Amino acid sequence: MDNIAGLFTKPENISSLYKRLIEFTGDAVYVYSIDDGKILFTNKGLPRILDLDSTPEELTGKYLKDLFVYTERPGTIRDLVRDSGEIHNYVYHFKTLKGDEKWVLHDSFIVEDKDTGGKFVEAVVKDITEQKTVEAELLKLKTNLEDEVNNKTQELINAYDKLRQAEKMAFVGKISGTVAHELRSPLSAIKNSIYILKMKLDLEKCDPLVTKYLNLLEREVDVSNNTISNILAYSRIKEPLFQKKNINDVIRETLNSLVRPENINITWELNPDLPEVDIDEEQIKIVFRNLIINSFKAMIRTGDLRISTSKEDHIIRISFTDTGCGIEEERRKGIFDHLFTVEKDIKGFGLSISKLVIEKHRGSIGFESEIGKGTTFVIKLPVEQKL
Repeated sequence: MDNIAGLFTKPENISSLYKRLIEFTGDAVYVYSIDDGKILFTNKGLPRILDLDSTPEELTGKYLKDLFVYTERPGTIRDLVRDSGEIHNYVYHFKTLKGDEKWVLHDSFIVEDKDTGGKFVEAVVKDITEQKTVEAELLKLKTNLEDEVNNKTQELINAYDKLRQAEKMAFVGKISGTVAHELRSPLSAIKNSIYILKMKLDLEKCDPLVTKYLNLLEREVDVSNNTISNILAYSRIKEPLFQKKNINDVIRETLNSLVRPENINITWELNPDLPEVDIDEEQIKIVFRNLIINSFKAMIRTGDLRISTSKEDHIIRISFTDTGCGIEEERRKGIFDHLFTVEKDIKGFGLSISKLVIEKHRGSIGFESEIGKGTTFVIKLPVEQKL
């Protein structure tokens, strides 16, 4: 055993062993001039990695810069070796002369010829293209999986929100009739009592405070009755009964049914070439009425309301733009929640009902607002309902 081990300590045997290792290794092993990149020696690995139909002997004497397409500045590796004396595990990307992309792991160090003083670079390069391809595929799969998980998570959140909304609707529907009966009876009694008191009292001779609080009480009864009506309206929104309708005609009919304030100017920009749309006309009129009334209320003294329609692909776009007070930043997040209107002291279900109706039409409703300049509500409805 000692004799066998001794064979590998003899210089001639070691030299032969290294030569065979260099010759048969799958990696590229080569030596080149640090001054100009001229190849002085290479094994079979270099032409294989560079995808060249050349022998090691044919590559000897050629310049590295002529054998592949750089993706970094030419001479980058040579400069790194010159500055530090050696580099290890340097990942390098390039293209072969045939246009194929390659990734390699590069190790090299400077060797000085003691006789001539010349400096050379010995390099060992490992082809890691397959590894990089696998890593890229894994990263792609990971990204796709994350996107899929995120999409499914969002679908679950949306489904949960719809379930909660359905549960709320069921609850509101269940109690709305009872609430309406239980509250409207005493409210009617209070309103009748106010009416009788006003009939019996000489309001011109009464204490002004009596008149003030009777009027206040009557106004609050009206607000309460309005809230009850909104609750009933919200709970009674059914599944739409779709029919082909001209959306411009629906807008005109809605406006004609409302009392227009004299201080507000209304302009139209209705596209006459719109196709008929699948809608529940009565439900859509509720939405238009809510938005128009909100615009009226937002323009206290005077203002302009512009209503426009247009078509984008298979979507009809309806916008209502007013020059009112705008919606405060802190109130925008909950604008489609229950009990929100543009008037701070009055509660209503108008925008909540509008959102519910538009969603049942598989559309969307959004808004943009600027304090002191006004608000634009935009409704988008599909031309056809795919049932």
